[in-house]
Formats: sequence, structure tokens, C-alpha cells
Amino acid sequence: MTIEQIKAALKNNNARWQAEETPFFNLPEEEKQKRLGYIPGPNEPSLLEREKLAATNFKQLMASIGAEGTLGLAPSFDLRNVNGNNYITPIKDQSSCGSCVSFGTLATMEGTLRYINKDPNLGIDYSEAHLFYCNNRQCNSGDPNEGWSVNPALDSLKM
Repeated sequence: MTIEQIKAALKNNNARWQAEETPFFNLPEEEKQKRLGYIPGPNEPSLLEREKLAATNFKQLMASIGAEGTLGLAPSFDLRNVNGNNYITPIKDQSSCGSCVSFGTLATMEGTLRYINKDPNLGIDYSEAHLFYCNNRQCNSGDPNEGWSVNPALDSLKM
């Protein structure tokens, strides 16, 4: 798919975001595949099984909400725009080393801490490398190309 086709599809669907080329757009297909993320380990559910479980859990949640609709929660919440403030830290390039969980987990923590402290410019920059290379090795075989999941990443941050 070309960038022009993507932009046209977004426009046709009244999307609220814009597509532009990134450094990843023109990577060879093999390199793009390396950056697609987590591969479950031998004792973990497959990605398809995880999607089915998430869909089931979502249906159960929606059924429990019933006529109330939202449990008193806002229909959406976006840390990129809270009363005009962006609490999200800048995007970083993880390359293709399987560290997406470390990057995503720490970006979530950093944005949340900025929001909690009501400071969109809070100088916070945790080490994805430390989380991945030190804590991740406790959760898998130690292969730097083997990813891990969010729950063990968050658990390791509790220590």
C-alpha cells in the first residue's frame, strides 16, 4: 500500500489523524517483520488466543456495564491532549531488538507520571535498555531477540 492510498483511505473514513512517511516506511519487508513485536513463549497463549480472550473479556465488561454505559468514566481519555497539554514523552526508535514491551511500558509510565504531577514537561526518561536487558532476562531465556509481555515488565518495575 502506498502512502497516497493510506492518506486517501484516512480521508474517506474521516480519520482524525494523518499519515506521513517515517524512517520505517521504506524499510525492506524482512526488517519491518522484525519490528512487528512480541512472539509468545512456549508456555504462553498464542497471539490469536490472546485476541480471543480479550474479545471475550470485553464482551463481559460491556455486559456488566449494561444500561449505565460507562461506569462513570469518560468515553475517551488521551494523554496527548488533556486541556491542551500533551503529557506523552517523545517517540524513540527501538530498532529491531525485540524491546517493544520495554519502550511501551516505560512510555506509559512516563506519560502517566507527567499527568499525575500535572507537568507536561516533567524531565523523566527511564531506561528502556535497563528494563529490557536486566529485568527481561529474568523472564525469558536471555535471548536479546526474544520479547516479553507487559505483565512481567510491570511486575519487574514494582521491585
